[in-house]
Amino acid sequence: MRGRDMALAGALSCLFLAGGVAADPSTALRTAVYAPSGSDPAPMLQDVRVIRVHVYTCTARSRFAYGVWTAGNLATARASALYQCAIRTPRGFVCRITRCR
Repeated sequence: MRGRDMALAGALSCLFLAGGVAADPSTALRTAVYAPSGSDPAPMLQDVRVIRVHVYTCTARSRFAYGVWTAGNLATARASALYQCAIRTPRGFVCRITRCR
């Protein structure tokens, strides 16, 4: 056995010999978040929170190809859409941003 396997086997045997539980198992669930002791079945649930993030989606086109990219930064969305268009466009042709919103 390797050293790591020996350490795992030793830890498991200690856990087995100690019984595996240090606290009273009957109170373990009562203090947990998942099993509240109140009358309401789900008092720990919170309201849904909406996180709004401003996202830009830009499209670049050439005569032969297009590129679309979505990013949180307008400059990144524009540059990446142009790059996606450029790698699909033959040399000598130009990609232009057609839409960013």
